Amino acid sequence: MKGFHPKNIEDFLKHPDFIAWVNRPTLSTDRYWEEWCAKNPDKIHLLQHARELLHGMKLEESNKMDQGAKDQLLDKLLIENRNYKRKRITDYRERMSRNTTFWIRTIAASLLLIGVLFFGKNWMKNQYSTTGNQIAWIKKVVPRGMKKVFTLPDGSVVTVNSGSELSYSSDFENDRLVKLKGQAFFEVTKDPEHPFRIMSGDITTKVLGTSFDVKAYEDDRDIHVAVMTGRVEVKSEAGLNSYLTTGEVTYYVPKFQVMRKADFDYEELIGWKDKVIKFNRSSYHDVFQTLSNWYDVDFVIDPSLQLRGRYTARFKDQSLPNVLIGLEHSSNLKFDIQGNKIVVKRKRQ
Repeated sequence: MKGFHPKNIEDFLKHPDFIAWVNRPTLSTDRYWEEWCAKNPDKIHLLQHARELLHGMKLEESNKMDQGAKDQLLDKLLIENRNYKRKRITDYRERMSRNTTFWIRTIAASLLLIGVLFFGKNWMKNQYSTTGNQIAWIKKVVPRGMKKVFTLPDGSVVTVNSGSELSYSSDFENDRLVKLKGQAFFEVTKDPEHPFRIMSGDITTKVLGTSFDVKAYEDDRDIHVAVMTGRVEVKSEAGLNSYLTTGEVTYYVPKFQVMRKADFDYEELIGWKDKVIKFNRSSYHDVFQTLSNWYDVDFVIDPSLQLRGRYTARFKDQSLPNVLIGLEHSSNLKFDIQGNKIVVKRKRQ
């Protein structure tokens, strides 16, 4: 690693020693990168982004993925992120160059990174906006067709479903507030002095320490909170509230401001974490919406087609063509895959 002078994120992501450290850190490699950060404070932001990308890609997660597949995945992700990352790095440098306290802030950033890397604080920032009191909102965006696991600064673990967005403040340890658009499963670290809250659509979920699922996509007809362990309180902007314990779910319909509590089927609501899609008398609108997020496709429905009835099925780690074949067998629908578009027609009699 002598003489490592990266110019961009790609240099980090293609360096075998850096990849080995991120995936299999040791005391000696931790010490090396701590010293490297102290000597190269202007490269810290590049290292942060590269480290986060590697965690998201999980290059070493499966022994079944050969080197060729890893390289293809890496190249694809680099292409998708290059323009965005380049703009962000440019903006960062411009802001820093305008500030007369450049070196002071750089050293502070270096010390902060060392604390992040070596004391378990995962403060990797994707996007942010600053409020009047200088608190930054850190945003994690998971595109359709992907799922990601993030560790929050307090140690809580969040599994974020496809097509979702998670945000939390840089002051998270003092104010454990999270904003969610989409779906995520939370495993919350207990901290009675700092209650954990999730704002999702019209509801806020408050918890001290538990595991639960929240689903609040913007185009959903209802929002749900399903508790796996512990106890939570769910409140709506209209003043409705519900207390949930293990095995209970609350459904909230924003349009009618109605909230109801019930038991739930794990695979139907949370099976997505285990690569399970389960429909239980679901409308075709809900089926197509779920598949759109899951496989990153759009359904184009024939205007003359009236989608009636309900659909029940279970799929475990299946490809999109297999799921569509299952749909065809149990309905009068025909699906034509055209790239990332699925044309839905009526079967010919």
